[in-house]
Amino acid sequence: MRARVRGYLPEDFSAPEYQSSSDNFHCSEMLAYDWNVRDARRDLLAASPQQVLKRLGFTLMTGNHVNETQADFRDRAYADACAAVQSLFPNDRNELFADPRYITVRRSSEGQVVPCLHADYSRSAEEYWRTLACFTSIENADTWKRGFARAEVQSYQVFNVWRLLQPDYEDYMPLGLVGRDSVHQEDIVLGRENLPGSPDGQASTFLRLRYSSRHDWSYFSRMQDNELIVFQSFELSKDGTTTAQPGCFHAALDNSAASIAQASRVSCEYRIGVYIFA
Repeated sequence: MRARVRGYLPEDFSAPEYQSSSDNFHCSEMLAYDWNVRDARRDLLAASPQQVLKRLGFTLMTGNHVNETQADFRDRAYADACAAVQSLFPNDRNELFADPRYITVRRSSEGQVVPCLHADYSRSAEEYWRTLACFTSIENADTWKRGFARAEVQSYQVFNVWRLLQPDYEDYMPLGLVGRDSVHQEDIVLGRENLPGSPDGQASTFLRLRYSSRHDWSYFSRMQDNELIVFQSFELSKDGTTTAQPGCFHAALDNSAASIAQASRVSCEYRIGVYIFA
């Protein structure tokens, strides 16, 4: 598929941080590039979903059929999201950090898809706490902080579980993802964004990318309403020697110039955290 990716920093961008403008949602001040985006379904022909996740930072899993015609679609989507993430840790002692209230529903007809390249969260526990407070609540962020401080917690990971909420989707503005193995550390820039609700008045942080032609962009074609894209958003160890590992870079792919019979997309996502015990 040919599509436009919006939100890159210039290849020669030299500053260690980038302060977002007020139009961060659409990245109109940032660079856009046309890409040949490959269908990641072929990766699942030769490897398990867990193996694909480990290599690329994202994978495709299946759950129940969920769409907006169901009065309890939020509960159904939440149950699927928790089950999918829990299945990734069959041999580890763990505990989920999740709240069914914090669902994000996006409708392209209302301009709510985000064609802005980024990776969620940032590089430290403090920065994650601040961003969590901005996007959920200070109470939720403090609950996470107390949970992470427990002596038996060794590390923490967050996964975004993304799905369509419609049975008639035709690949309009699909979720595009950059393979983790194609991103180098020197490509990554700290992004800052002044969000309302910051508990300490500091800007929230997330990650941006400098342009590189080696980035491997993928999507999953013709998704069904029982399929879930699971991608890693954040990984933090308590060993005291490393900062947080960056998550999967992603954006809605702008293929609006293509011939699409129904130009619509309704999606939802849950972010599910996992405390890993020693």
